[in-house]
Amino acid sequence: MRKLIFILGFFPLGWAQAAMTLVDYSKYTYSLDSTDPASVKIFAGRTSATCTESTTATCDSCALLDSFDTPGTTSGKTSAKVCNTKQISPTLLFSVTIKTDNKDLTASGNALYVVVNNLQVNNYVATTAAVNTNIQIDIPWSEICAKSSSGNDSLCTTSFGNSPVKIGFGTAYTSLAESVTFSVSFRYVGNAALTTLGCTDTDPYGGFCDYTVFPGDEKVYILNPSSTNIDTTFRVGDLTGLGATQATALDASGLRYSELLVFYEQSADYKAITPKSAQTKIPIVDNNSIKTGKISGLENNATYVFLTATVDQGGNVTHIINPTSPTCKTVTAPYENCQMAIPRKVTGLLETNKCFIATAAFGSELDPHVQDFRSFRNQYLRSFWLGRKFIKTYYTFSPDWAQTISQSKVLRIISLILLWPIWVLIKLILMVGFKKILIAGVLGSAYFYVLRMKKKKWPDLK
Repeated sequence: MRKLIFILGFFPLGWAQAAMTLVDYSKYTYSLDSTDPASVKIFAGRTSATCTESTTATCDSCALLDSFDTPGTTSGKTSAKVCNTKQISPTLLFSVTIKTDNKDLTASGNALYVVVNNLQVNNYVATTAAVNTNIQIDIPWSEICAKSSSGNDSLCTTSFGNSPVKIGFGTAYTSLAESVTFSVSFRYVGNAALTTLGCTDTDPYGGFCDYTVFPGDEKVYILNPSSTNIDTTFRVGDLTGLGATQATALDASGLRYSELLVFYEQSADYKAITPKSAQTKIPIVDNNSIKTGKISGLENNATYVFLTATVDQGGNVTHIINPTSPTCKTVTAPYENCQMAIPRKVTGLLETNKCFIATAAFGSELDPHVQDFRSFRNQYLRSFWLGRKFIKTYYTFSPDWAQTISQSKVLRIISLILLWPIWVLIKLILMVGFKKILIAGVLGSAYFYVLRMKKKKWPDLK
């Protein structure tokens, strides 16, 4: 964990400047780090799903589920519609490590205080306070929840947002001579309905409810995620009630959805997917869109099914797609509006794709590198006669080369090595423009030419 330093107070010239340092904190939580402790944000979550509580570690309540269904246990099988891979519990200890070089703070008359939401916490354990020595403070989550929630909820079943946690030394908890402060946001989820694919549920604060899958060579791409969430920053809704199905208001935690969780199985039956199925997380960017979602390491010519869920900043998994709702039952070209895919070599795609060699090398026409080659072609090569002539010649000869490349891993690796520097140049041109790159190239060449001439004329010049 990055070391976070907070310089406190002001000292006239000649005084020894003291500093309290936030050295570390529990790594089991999700967090937003900062060089300023006041900007550090801790995110945590908890659901109604059964979990084994501990004082030292979070619990993966998703791994304990056998199915996504009505909460409960039947014939030894546990099911729920929500879960959390890093679920906290009231007995779990949140550990914070601080350090100070101020000798006066550990002197008689001063004491260590823990303050949550401007309320003193007495139930904590700390190592002996000493100058320039790490001091570890362990605080039960029951205390953080009780002090932060409006109803003094020590069971951690009430959400809260941006609760300030202050740790420092002083003569009273209301007047600390030196301290560090950070914030904690927590979301509790009691229940949520399974999401019907196609966004027909019109959940005003829901997660993703639609997506498509496109196959590549030993991979697939998750595309076109959609949501009915009306909040412009994709904040989560209030699902604290055990009977909750859809949220009608924003959650008190203020947390946002942060990841799209994709479950998948090698099968043609969506019901084969369980909480224990293979899965991958795709970061959410720009609120309700995702980065290029790629799942690699799949077997070519095998059928795979995919279901998604949405994960918030506290790790709570909600809005799991109902296995009975996917719209695609068989795979047919052009693989649109489908949640099933068969990864395969790109040979067939080369019949209509125009970035032949790049597609064969990178494994799919949807690969971001191929997209960059296509953008360069459209924006620059097609704009002048010589570029159009190159494209026509390329289309004439490249399909046969691409067919050969797609069938050989060695040739694909060689092609990637050759294409990589070209892609770097193309990426630069797309980012800053062709003219700027051309000017920079001319100026750079002129500089090295002059430098070379100087060395020839004055060989001893250093």
